[in-house]
Amino acid sequence: MTLYTKEQKATGKKILAPKLENIPDELKVRPQWVVWKAIWRAESEKLDKVPYSAESERKASSTDLITWSTFENACDALETGEYGGLGFVFSSGDPYTGIDLDNCVEQETGEIKLGLWRLFGISTPTLSSP
Repeated sequence: MTLYTKEQKATGKKILAPKLENIPDELKVRPQWVVWKAIWRAESEKLDKVPYSAESERKASSTDLITWSTFENACDALETGEYGGLGFVFSSGDPYTGIDLDNCVEQETGEIKLGLWRLFGISTPTLSSP
């Protein structure tokens, strides 16, 4: 198991820094944030994003709201350099839905591939992860 931070490359893929200014304010006010570490899993030959609590620095759970934190606290934890990114935890108590699309970002530029803009439209907020 190998840990990667946002400055490192893993298997030819870059971990892109989040563009915090692009995250909608309506998500920022909800205390449903975690940070994550990118862990290389040799057996599956891929990076896994392991969620951590910004409050306790222990592993977080998508089903345990006690392990989530505010956006501000998650950003502070991210700034320490110990984590690769931020995660928003969807729950039954919010009106949001997420779609996970793999291999949709140009690795060299960090730009979303053109076909996705056609699918979702230019005004759709997006979050990027490895």
